Amino acid sequence: MSQPMKYTLRDLLDIPKLQALLDTLDEIHSLPSAIIDTEGNILTATAWQDICTKFHRLNPEAEAQCKESDAYLGSKLDQLVPQAVYRCPMGLVDTATPIIVRVNTSGTYSRGSSSRSHRMRSGSFSRRGSLASTRPTTWMP
Repeated sequence: MSQPMKYTLRDLLDIPKLQALLDTLDEIHSLPSAIIDTEGNILTATAWQDICTKFHRLNPEAEAQCKESDAYLGSKLDQLVPQAVYRCPMGLVDTATPIIVRVNTSGTYSRGSSSRSHRMRSGSFSRRGSLASTRPTTWMP
């Protein structure tokens, strides 16, 4: 059985340098990504979609669902499951890979917030606001 980690990803990684690296990679091939620790803290965020940052995560009800979605993805990962794909409650598709230090899952590297056919999932949003926010969303056929 594995021992609990004494260190967090924030302790082990140079977050500003990692953020700069991910931002540089984004210039080559834009794909939203994040590194999220096991406590749900977003350590890096690159090229997040406006629908997430300027719409869903600004609404307290939707933000709670986003955090539940992040936690759900992280809970499905371990050394035997190298990747998880999940459609969030807002209709976007996220993928995640575990970040493993020694034998402990320390967080997730999440990619996504892409849309196959974005649909409104919450009645607390106006259709016009949601549709305007989805325009720059990465499309995956």
